[in-house]
Amino acid sequence: MDRAHDLRVATLATLGTRVPVIFRYNHFRERPPSDALIRVAYRTTLREQIFLSSVGREGVLAKTPFMRRVAATTIHEGVDAAAFRPNRRAATEFRRGAGVGNRPFLLAVGALSPEKRYEVLFSALRLMRHRAPHLVIFGEGPQERELRVKAAQLRLDVSFLGRVPRAQLVGAYSACSAFVHPGCVETFGLAVLEAMACARPVIASAGGALPEVIGRDGTCGTLVVPNSAWDLAGTIARVIAEPENAARQGIRARERASRQFSVASMHRGYAQLAARHTGYRLITGAFDDSSTEVRNAAARALSDLGADRAASYTKALREASPDRRRRICAAFASSGLASEAINCLAGESREVTYDAFTILFLMAKAGEVKPLIETIENHVDLAVRLAVIKLLAFSNHADVVTAFRRLAVRGSLPSEVRSALMEAIHDINTQARQPAQSAA
Repeated sequence: MDRAHDLRVATLATLGTRVPVIFRYNHFRERPPSDALIRVAYRTTLREQIFLSSVGREGVLAKTPFMRRVAATTIHEGVDAAAFRPNRRAATEFRRGAGVGNRPFLLAVGALSPEKRYEVLFSALRLMRHRAPHLVIFGEGPQERELRVKAAQLRLDVSFLGRVPRAQLVGAYSACSAFVHPGCVETFGLAVLEAMACARPVIASAGGALPEVIGRDGTCGTLVVPNSAWDLAGTIARVIAEPENAARQGIRARERASRQFSVASMHRGYAQLAARHTGYRLITGAFDDSSTEVRNAAARALSDLGADRAASYTKALREASPDRRRRICAAFASSGLASEAINCLAGESREVTYDAFTILFLMAKAGEVKPLIETIENHVDLAVRLAVIKLLAFSNHADVVTAFRRLAVRGSLPSEVRSALMEAIHDINTQARQPAQSAA
């Protein structure tokens, strides 16, 4: 829940129970809500509050002392960089469908409401006179009629396209010359992040959470003085006049969006939040979710649940059904945790190495051996490759000998690796014969 009304309802519903309440703060007005029921929530039912940006958290808590009683965490919004990415075909289709042609245009996305400051953008375009580019706006809201009248009065070239499906939105992001966001009270700015993921140069107000999303150094987007039509007009003119520089800025923007604001990172944050309040059972249950991203987030949360990661995984695998066991190990691999553990096998810390070896051994026992086989083939560290061979030999998995034989005949492998493989094959076969001989 992320509205003050939601918190009031949840407080009334859970008062006197042990049900924890978590509140995601998404209130953009200058003063946070502070009525009597909100204050009761902060004294009784509320266990943790989530902010979408660090600057938002610091600002709200600084001016609202009673909110400091409750633990506060920042979890950024995330963007699916596989869905929101540069798409030339979608851009061409959008230009054709929207009647934009080949001319440069600005894109703005957001509710048609006062806090988005469209009137500042219109004033900036008016100042640019004949140099003003076409403006496309996606969004609905209470100001639509007023803004349409205003654009007509100022004789601006503006298209109001309302709410559109994601496919068309990606096309518009990919086609626009620049994405512009004049609002200065954003609690995050998801549309800005989506435009960045599509490698578009972003022009945004230096207010709210937007500097935290874009960065303040100007490499991934340009921040303008809040509510300054003059600054906004000059920045738009410069970005439109320098397409090569704008393209480089867009590339860096996508890198920042993918690296710092991924969906996986957001899911991991909420999974860890859930672990703090509902713990182990909720995490292990998430491995049954149909979403790979949710299962990967659960793997991360399980790793962060306690100081002894190996113990957490041992317990989860021991209690799991065969199907869930496979999903747990697959999530450990696809979340990147397996790669991190593999790189720790030749580390200086014995404790870290033991922890990594134990978890990878459990993964191999459950049948998730592909990442380990690939490590033997390709890892740059010889010591890691040899450690993985030992680990797989200990696992007694049925596919190991076959995989080892296939690898041992490859001439491209270092001689030390081939020797270790042949020795492991011999040891596994010897151990397999001993029970048979004893039985005879």
